[in-house]
Amino acid sequence: MPTDETTDRLAAVPAAGDTVVMHEERDPRTDTIVARVENALNLLVLLVLGIVPILEIGVRTLFRAGIPDAIDLVQNTVLLVGFVGGMLAAREGQHLSVSASSVLSGNAQRVVDAIANLIAVAFTAAFAVSAVEWWITAFGRGSTVWFVPIRFFA
Repeated sequence: MPTDETTDRLAAVPAAGDTVVMHEERDPRTDTIVARVENALNLLVLLVLGIVPILEIGVRTLFRAGIPDAIDLVQNTVLLVGFVGGMLAAREGQHLSVSASSVLSGNAQRVVDAIANLIAVAFTAAFAVSAVEWWITAFGRGSTVWFVPIRFFA
């Protein structure tokens, strides 16, 4: 009598004429490590988003001066929340582009996936260009990041 594992393997054998697409098996430990890093990043971003404004209020009250660039930090952290949220949604298969094509099959699904991926690439490229432009204009000509001059990137 076949075991459940044997039955599962037999059910996975393609029938004659089926198209077989080979996928490399991913190491579940890698997925777990990546998921933990993503979750830690999400936690860090949310902590910064919550703690910095509270610290800003306390520092202004006690010392009559704020935390330098706290507003910019919070604004950029809000953007990070969006990116990290999108990353986590994609990991869980809950992203809009993932669910939009799940009701389709065959060529229609491939076309919708391709269009969604092209849109994602376009937005990512636009965000990258905006980030570089912000980086260049946000810092003065002589500013450095550690020992690398900012204008080195421009």
